[in-house]
Amino acid sequence: MKFSQILGCCVTAAVLAGCVSPSQMLVGPQGNTVRCSANGFGFVGAPLAEHSVTRCVADYKNSGYLPSEEAGNVGIQFSDATPSKATVSVVMPNSPAGVAGILVGDQIIKVDGQQVLDRAAARTMMFGKAGGSVTLTILRNDAEMAFTLVRSAHAPAPG
Repeated sequence: MKFSQILGCCVTAAVLAGCVSPSQMLVGPQGNTVRCSANGFGFVGAPLAEHSVTRCVADYKNSGYLPSEEAGNVGIQFSDATPSKATVSVVMPNSPAGVAGILVGDQIIKVDGQQVLDRAAARTMMFGKAGGSVTLTILRNDAEMAFTLVRSAHAPAPG
């Protein structure tokens, strides 16, 4: 068999087997995003690409990431000025936090009864699936208040 015949057979096999470009976006506890993706074609390349993405997604899930379509939020952001505290700097209108009455300047001191050590810990502790609930204990004017919020599936629109 000549090289051109072999090449023709390989091209035909690749065309018949098709190509794939699997991809999955994930969100981490600190709000960072990653994409697991690969490309492959043919009888060997397509399954390898699928396996590569499946393995990547599993590794990130084991590290606490969620598929972006499953991740929820409560609609608050923290001030960068004081990383040692979880001070609310933005409350999105119509978000779970906004509807509950959390205000800019409130300090999150507990999440689900666990003491918050800093802003990063608060983000990680609040992270979870949309539809799941989280109880935030805040400090406002030297008074503690608890709010139970249900994470929303989508970030509320500003304004």
